[in-house]
Amino acid sequence: MSGMQFYKCKKENNCQIKNDLRNTCRACRLQRCFDVGLVCPKSEEYKRQLAATTKKQGSNFYDQDLTISTTTTPSSLMSELSETSSPYPTLDHLLKGIRTFLDSQKSLVLIEKQFQQGPMDDEFILIKKPKYDLLEKGCISLVYSMLNEYFEPFCLLQHEQKIELMKSLLLKFSILTKSYLSAKNFPDSADHRLMTHPGYIIDLNYTEYFFLDKSNPKGIWPCMLEGIKLLYCLKKKFVKQGISEMDISALAYVIYSIESEKLAIHIETVEQVKNSVFKELLTYYVSNFGFDQGAIKYSNLLNLVHNINEVKNWFHECYTAAKIFDPTLLYVWEDCC
Repeated sequence: MSGMQFYKCKKENNCQIKNDLRNTCRACRLQRCFDVGLVCPKSEEYKRQLAATTKKQGSNFYDQDLTISTTTTPSSLMSELSETSSPYPTLDHLLKGIRTFLDSQKSLVLIEKQFQQGPMDDEFILIKKPKYDLLEKGCISLVYSMLNEYFEPFCLLQHEQKIELMKSLLLKFSILTKSYLSAKNFPDSADHRLMTHPGYIIDLNYTEYFFLDKSNPKGIWPCMLEGIKLLYCLKKKFVKQGISEMDISALAYVIYSIESEKLAIHIETVEQVKNSVFKELLTYYVSNFGFDQGAIKYSNLLNLVHNINEVKNWFHECYTAAKIFDPTLLYVWEDCC
């Protein structure tokens, strides 16, 4: 949706859309979402353009994968940012990407509940690992679209480079957004809930529910539980520091830059954008909190990158060990790219 892509039904636009068949036809699946009430800022525009395209080309739509189509080049993007009146153009651009992802994630959860015929009115629902994996898998295409449109120079990479970079940063980005959503919705230090996706939670007091549908090869789930506790500690740091969407926008690009540098992908461009992020972020903090407090806040924010990496390494090691005993275990951030 965010890329305004058009999908083509290979039959007669009347495919059967059920849970086990929902990925067989993107065109009919999207139309089904509209039929059951999906509303998003671009849906009406999408329908109008789709109708115009259908009228012009008959039953042939553009047969595209779920990717962002962008004509923005690094030079034109930097020109666009330099011409804006905002004092923080790079951060504002990244912030737009983060907000687009979070809004798309809400729509994904809404669609999932409608297809599963789950409760729509419950504010927060305990989640099990199979549902968690399903939603995480759905979020991969959302992250891809966000990176392609808002995180320079991702759109210029070769397909193989994009996949390699996605595998490297997906889990870190997932930890970042979950910590932010958990801190935003459950700021009380006595609240042991963690938000995995909009409306879905893990409760530290009922972690056995999360693992209810899985076997426990060689006692690996207690190791996973320790990882969840680390995530809870990270949430408390987000609360203490008052992490905002602007902050996670900066953190997201810092994570992106670290993984890009590890893979030696477009290092010069990444360094240029990263330096702009650092400069604008420090200016933003000093302007809003004064020099002393701004410098402290700046330092504390960058320290969160280390904390996120610690949580990521813990989960990665747990999954790596678990797959030795259970090769069918889904490590969604790598297996589904």
